[in-house]
Amino acid sequence: PSGSWNALLALADAWSSAQPQNAEPLLVRAKALQKLNRPDAAVVAFDDALRLTPNDPAAWYGLAFAYASLGDEAALRGAQARLGALDEALAADLKVLLLRLQTGR
Repeated sequence: PSGSWNALLALADAWSSAQPQNAEPLLVRAKALQKLNRPDAAVVAFDDALRLTPNDPAAWYGLAFAYASLGDEAALRGAQARLGALDEALAADLKVLLLRLQTGR
């Protein structure tokens, strides 16, 4: 399975190189990095995407999840707050997901 995510990562890198002002390949890169269990690198990719599209709720969601994976509670709370200001429903979904992960359900 990681081979597919590595292939997607390579495609996202090529796409990003071809379109450096497009946040979408950076979001794809970040998602692939999360799936490859590289949350530290995913944080960098989400940050890069947010520099281009600072009000993208999906990017804030992913960034918050990456911070949760790293155990960075302060950064997680900051990203959750920003997400909540942009999209309350998505923020609620994230809260449920994080709770499920904590409780193992």
